[in-house]
Amino acid sequence: TNTSEVCYGEQIIGMEVCLSGEHIQPSVPHPPVFPFGGPTNFNISLKPGKNPARAIQFKFGRRERYDDEFKSWKAGMYLLGTKPEKKVEARISYDVINKKSDIIVDVHNMLPWLKKVCITSHVIKDDEAWFYLKFGKNCSEYQVRSAFTIKEPGRREVEVVTVYNQLPYSVVKIFYQLFLTFTRRYRDRLSDYQIMKSERNAVKFLVKFKTEQLVDLELIMPSRKLMMNDVRIKTHGFIPHGNPMMQLVSSPVCTVDHDSFRTFDDVEFQYSLPDRCVHVLTKDCTKNNSFLVLVSKEAGKPHQKVIELFVQRQKIRVEYISNGSYQIQINGKILDKGIRKFQLKSIATILEDSKKEEVRVLCEIGLQLVIVRGTKIDVQVSPYFFNRTCGMCGDFNAEQYLDLKTPRGRPYTIPDKIKYGHMWMVPEYTCTKAGCHLKKEFVQIRKDINSTSHDCYPISPVLRCHEECEATKSKLTPFPMTCVETGSSQSLKIFKGIEKRTLDLTGSDVYFTENLIEHTDCDCSVCGQ
Repeated sequence: TNTSEVCYGEQIIGMEVCLSGEHIQPSVPHPPVFPFGGPTNFNISLKPGKNPARAIQFKFGRRERYDDEFKSWKAGMYLLGTKPEKKVEARISYDVINKKSDIIVDVHNMLPWLKKVCITSHVIKDDEAWFYLKFGKNCSEYQVRSAFTIKEPGRREVEVVTVYNQLPYSVVKIFYQLFLTFTRRYRDRLSDYQIMKSERNAVKFLVKFKTEQLVDLELIMPSRKLMMNDVRIKTHGFIPHGNPMMQLVSSPVCTVDHDSFRTFDDVEFQYSLPDRCVHVLTKDCTKNNSFLVLVSKEAGKPHQKVIELFVQRQKIRVEYISNGSYQIQINGKILDKGIRKFQLKSIATILEDSKKEEVRVLCEIGLQLVIVRGTKIDVQVSPYFFNRTCGMCGDFNAEQYLDLKTPRGRPYTIPDKIKYGHMWMVPEYTCTKAGCHLKKEFVQIRKDINSTSHDCYPISPVLRCHEECEATKSKLTPFPMTCVETGSSQSLKIFKGIEKRTLDLTGSDVYFTENLIEHTDCDCSVCGQ
């Protein structure tokens, strides 16, 4: 058991903030868990100093300019009763279009070497961002620059490189003490520790993802190199969304371009959508069910897609018409063509650019859709949804292995990706002239295996026309078949799954392959009569 107490802050806020902790070493050795190896309890207390504040006042508000393209705020913290009065005043601005934020902080009567702090963050592109920190008496004495970069392929490495000109001695001392404490405590868990000469005034930190919860860490400083392999991390899928810096860290794009699909984790496959048949492109597969993106295509337009987005009980429908124009519906109501920008409450912003022939839908929950000429769709979600999505865009967990899963969450390993697309087709249980004319069926074949009667079913569903429709085009398609003994409990379970429309035989044992008739076009002119 290790106990310690650290107090700091009298010079800054007129009182000391003390942190005391008790760390209990685990009794059973296990792989390194960062940063603690056992339970830790913390206590926080305040101790008045020589010049304490009798009250702390906070102020926050908007500045002169605050619109859709540029936002600015002002904030302040005032320690009332201190002599001379200690205060911190900040000006904050965010350039929405260029993804650039600036923070200027004025510090009064706190530290002799700290009068002003200037912070700038700039998202350069989807896999690179820069962070600038300047501080001192006039934001020129101390300068720190950090670059955040996501390494390809597979977005599996995050590199942070920090370069500085000089740092206050007190700051260097604190970091050095923390580093020594950490290396002493976890020396037996380090994979590599070297005393070496590296780039002066530069620190590099590299995170290499092996799996969702297993990483290798590497820290290179001017005189030290430290490595920890197989470090287990637990985020439970939670990474706050909305912050541009966090948006950068792992925000890949799922793309549909004509009949080519590329998932969030860069798995590619070809699939042609049947006419008017809605498919799940991606959705929030947690119990929150915060969004759902559907894709389909109209008859006679082989490559132009229709997008339907359901978010926070609102429905947005986008369909490309011609010559750069779109028909956009909000909850069934068509927007006027003259509207280039539409704000849907505080839920989403819709932007139409006829010159680029594109529509952008930006959702506050951390979802962005870009539709170009109706043939290309880009979907981007916040890191908050890491390992929380499902659909044709995959599970968004930075793993290409077993990226494709069925609606029931089973890994899809069949080479034929057309059948994978069929899995995500939203079934229509009644025949309509304007709807999807196909339905999914599990065709039953009875077969004797080892002199015993078996019921055999295709592992993935077969597309057939609705009962009222007549098949005008069909084809023979090979299907892997799985079998269960006729009249057995397994056979009854499959029958109930077909009745409830929840059957998923993916991953079942394959007994043989059977050529089954699939319908590709139907005449449903008599539907509804």
